[in-house]
Amino acid sequence: MASALRVIRAPAIPSPPSSEGAGEGHGWEVWIAFGAVVAAAIMALTAPASGERALAKLPPAERAALFSRTRANVASLCTGEAVFRDVCREEVQILRLFPECDQACQAAARAAWPGPTR
Repeated sequence: MASALRVIRAPAIPSPPSSEGAGEGHGWEVWIAFGAVVAAAIMALTAPASGERALAKLPPAERAALFSRTRANVASLCTGEAVFRDVCREEVQILRLFPECDQACQAAARAAWPGPTR
């Protein structure tokens, strides 16, 4: 049996664009990045309000049970070195959203997780 070998050539890889005209034609990329930043800012600003609305929609008995459980979580998870730092931070953020979280509760939340420092 005779077998024939064929040479197959790979398609040429296009060269990168030249540096001439650098900075031109990238306006859409800037607008996409700007839009992403604006969307992230809007989401960050409206997240607490949506959390408060969700809590307000809960039946009173469920909200009271969740408040009690969240406050207990903060008391148990946010002590000492706060091994569960991320969970502690999230629980404190949730606790602060409750209308039932009075001044003493807010003070305890600040003591458990003071937030970012400069």
